[in-house]
Amino acid sequence: MTSFHPSVSSSRIHAILFWLTGLSPVFFAAVVWNRSQWLSGPFTWGQSRTRVVAHSWRFDAGLFYGGMVLLVALAVVVAAMASSSGSRPGRGLISAFLIMYAGPVISAAFGGHDGLFDWQLWLAPLLLVACYLAPPIGLEQMTRLVRPLLRFYMWGSLAALAVVPEWAIAPSFINTFSLEWLTPGGRLAGLTNHPISLGVLAAVALVVECVPLHRGRGWQLHCAVAAFVLLLSQTRTAWLAAAAALPFLYRRDSSRLIQPMVGRALAFGIVVCVAAVMPAVPRQLSAIGDSAEVTSLHGRTLPWEMALDAFRSNVLLGYGPTLFTDVSSPVHGAFDHAHDQLFQTLATAGLLGAAGLLVLAGTLTVVAVRTARASAGLSVALTVLTVVICVPEAPLRGEGFTAYLLLTVVLFTVLRSALCDAGAQEAGHVPRPAAAPECAAQRQARIPVPPEPQPVH
Repeated sequence: MTSFHPSVSSSRIHAILFWLTGLSPVFFAAVVWNRSQWLSGPFTWGQSRTRVVAHSWRFDAGLFYGGMVLLVALAVVVAAMASSSGSRPGRGLISAFLIMYAGPVISAAFGGHDGLFDWQLWLAPLLLVACYLAPPIGLEQMTRLVRPLLRFYMWGSLAALAVVPEWAIAPSFINTFSLEWLTPGGRLAGLTNHPISLGVLAAVALVVECVPLHRGRGWQLHCAVAAFVLLLSQTRTAWLAAAAALPFLYRRDSSRLIQPMVGRALAFGIVVCVAAVMPAVPRQLSAIGDSAEVTSLHGRTLPWEMALDAFRSNVLLGYGPTLFTDVSSPVHGAFDHAHDQLFQTLATAGLLGAAGLLVLAGTLTVVAVRTARASAGLSVALTVLTVVICVPEAPLRGEGFTAYLLLTVVLFTVLRSALCDAGAQEAGHVPRPAAAPECAAQRQARIPVPPEPQPVH
């Protein structure tokens, strides 16, 4: 009969939690939300969208899945507390994340607009704490978790495009620089709820597949599939994020920071994307300057203004986390977030939350630079990718089971695993003190003396 070991149990439950969290975007896209109904109907930039009320069985399915994830996260915490594991690398990293997420919590408690007991406010902190308390894993184990999950989204989205294209392609409201010939009817959303979400996951998958770290056979094919899905999503932000992140990958035993293969692939990808966009330029060149879509940056200037107005109403604490979730707030449910992480933090948590965001940004920078060599640049690449996504989106807001939540968990997991490997490398390369020069007598003493022959009787 095998004995129960708390650390092994915690590690297995942590793997289950990671997969449940990773599969949550596709579950909510395919089961909970009616994506076709949400994206149908007329649309005008800057106008409120129609809220779609989920059917009772869809709502119950979402509650069941969310409750299951929370229970598994609590099980990881309990199993980790019961284990005798001592050192847990990444204490400063988890502290920085919790400091950032504490801003909206404090604003909800003292800002006057409630929202303190909203489960979405506590989801991301709980998952990150569970990941931190679980037994630490190295980069090799981390890649065995992250790569198969991201491949599921890449290959699954292409399979959905081939089998049910009317569901896999989401209607696109982009008119300027539209690539209608690439994916007729819209943009590829695949197994996610939005093309931007799929584009972000494709950019992460491309970076994780390209890093020269514990790669197996066929990794070039997985890279090509991730790049193809990234192109079909037509997410310009994800294109820029991938282009900014890939140059930071390099081999740990190489003195060249940018590998020739990565450089050539990046140059080829940029040429393909430019070639895809350029046919739309001559046709719409005269209308670009007068297009409200362009002047409003695809409708993002309005949520920025709303976020700043909410920030000015309470500079210290902001409006609170219910600004984009409550239809009675000044936003009136027109937007899900501020479309910028800094504006999102200022609007929902004020200067207090911005200070926490600044602490997290500094910590991510320090950890990424410290672990760059151990992770072959993966820690820096994912950090840069997240920063680029933070400009037009708010991926760190931690609301709901979205692709952004998966991005946050992957970022934390990679950085913590890189800290484990970096610490192991530092411990294994402790410089030894130089030996004192030997004198002639010492050298003579080290020379073995042959035994004297014994007389034969």
